[in-house]
Amino acid sequence: MKKSKLLNLLIAGSIALSGLTGFSSAVSAQTERQDIVNIANKYIGYQITNYNSADFVSYVYKKEGINLSSSIYGLRQEGVLIQNQNELQAGDILFFGTSPKNLLASGIYLGDRKFIIAYKPYKKIKVLNLDSSIAQKYYLGARRVINHQPETPINVPSKTPNNKPNDQNNTPGNQPFDSKNFSQIRQNIINAGMKYLGTPYEYGSSRSDTSTFDCSDFVRQAFKDGAGIVLPTNSRTQAAYVKQKGNYTTDWRKLKPGDIMFFMSYRGYKPSDYKGIDPSTQRITHNGIYLGDGKVLHTYSQESGGVRIDTIEGKHWESRFIFGGSAL
Repeated sequence: MKKSKLLNLLIAGSIALSGLTGFSSAVSAQTERQDIVNIANKYIGYQITNYNSADFVSYVYKKEGINLSSSIYGLRQEGVLIQNQNELQAGDILFFGTSPKNLLASGIYLGDRKFIIAYKPYKKIKVLNLDSSIAQKYYLGARRVINHQPETPINVPSKTPNNKPNDQNNTPGNQPFDSKNFSQIRQNIINAGMKYLGTPYEYGSSRSDTSTFDCSDFVRQAFKDGAGIVLPTNSRTQAAYVKQKGNYTTDWRKLKPGDIMFFMSYRGYKPSDYKGIDPSTQRITHNGIYLGDGKVLHTYSQESGGVRIDTIEGKHWESRFIFGGSAL
């Protein structure tokens, strides 16, 4: 069967949309999945010009700050495999074809047995029903990028409920988190971040290399290099992870070196530009690492020179601060 004929049959199962991995908490993962669905839904009915189904999936994820391959075979390597349709979650990437070596299209699962797909021969982005006979016949599986099991975190033992170290793991090189170790780990994170001073900024930078960074990619890399901790992929899911840990504050002066700071969008450089705005109600759009002494290590634009250090007090960073805390 020709590819165009096969996907014509697939599109025949189209219906109207009725509505709408790991270290991330359940709440943060759910929020991120919903963000993906919301972004994708904006493009229902859009004309397809010079992009294919994999380009569309990659574009939607990049809008959420997650950099993925724009090749359908590259997407097949992202995240973790979900084979059972009953385990699908919103935001999962679906694949269709005659075999794993002959992929025809990819789409994004929206929930309620519906998915969105941008297949170029059909001119418009559409929502399809996964229960159609053709979709079921050529459905090959899915990959989950959000809330998948990340790399192994820092190699330290867990503590028992009474906060006593697990004696079985209390060996050299694998010590529990006492205050001394915490201080050293915090400094290691800062040292790791400082090595990237001047590294160019790129929105939606690849999480697999260090040639460029956006804000959350930089924070993630510093924690990975300095502490072996692999944080979630963007600022909002990193914020949810910090909140889940429970050690956070809305007063930046109470932060400790190595804490992560989270900020709202820029509205101007004067405090009056933020008058009447409750930061706690604002969407997180930026983050950085607190250095102590009123300084933040971060990156936010190409024009600013990439990774850099800024003063917080009296600057727009102070007005934009939402909360900060420890990811340890």
